Amino acid sequence: MNEIADTIRALATDMSAIATVVEGLGGPPSAPGSVPTIPPGIDCLAGTWPTQTIPYPISYPANDVPSGAVDLSYYDRKMAHCPDGTIMALGDSIVQDMVTWKIGPFVEGFGVGGESLRRCLNRLQRGGLIHRAGAVILATGINELANFAYYGPYNADQITNNLAFMHSGLAAQATGKWVVRDILPVDEPVLVANLSSNYSGMNAKIDLANQRIRAAWANSSAQVQFVELKAQLVDSSGNLADSYHIDGMHLSRAGDDIQCASIKAALQRLPDMPGCSTPPRFRDSMR
Repeated sequence: MNEIADTIRALATDMSAIATVVEGLGGPPSAPGSVPTIPPGIDCLAGTWPTQTIPYPISYPANDVPSGAVDLSYYDRKMAHCPDGTIMALGDSIVQDMVTWKIGPFVEGFGVGGESLRRCLNRLQRGGLIHRAGAVILATGINELANFAYYGPYNADQITNNLAFMHSGLAAQATGKWVVRDILPVDEPVLVANLSSNYSGMNAKIDLANQRIRAAWANSSAQVQFVELKAQLVDSSGNLADSYHIDGMHLSRAGDDIQCASIKAALQRLPDMPGCSTPPRFRDSMR
């Protein structure tokens, strides 16, 4: 019996040691038994988004239509299921790929592959979550710049002004709390080799677009934080580093880690955002 008791005590000691190590990996410990608190739900958009009335400098692209493979009613249902205070992340395939729990326990992703900025803005109110969200994360824009079939006749100045105009319209109606992530850099040589020579010079367009998008939000009444990731993601040539992408554009796990950590930090800079605090300790969650 003594041998059995000694074995049990040894196992208990080992499990305690494992729990301590896991706690260390998870960051600073929280108070015993604590749980993250969902942020308060607030209205993040005044009125109704004018989907058909804004006179964009460049008119609607004829080939910019919702994909038949995307059932947007799914988002209506998902948003309706979200409790007040849910932090909603809107964007394209990079948001679709995002592991949102790395940002916080109350972040929910609503990314659509191939989504343009215009289409993303035109589904802002689907499901009504934006009027009771904890905050809105907006992370899109590359598909507008990469729509070569339509924007071919236009120069970089015209295209980036078009993006800024859409953002200025949104900034004028935005309320509550917003995080606007810059358009991410790409690996031009990889995209030129595998997709199209039109990607040559894309990072310069992205830089110009990001500069103008930030300026478009300058006078917004919303509380806005920006997420600039270029310095963390590019290599010495100014292209998206190999270790941070899988195809020249979409992020690797390491790239997504950086993106999510930076978005989390931006949310934490906003007032009254308890939902982005450090999760409970491993041992506490097992009680």
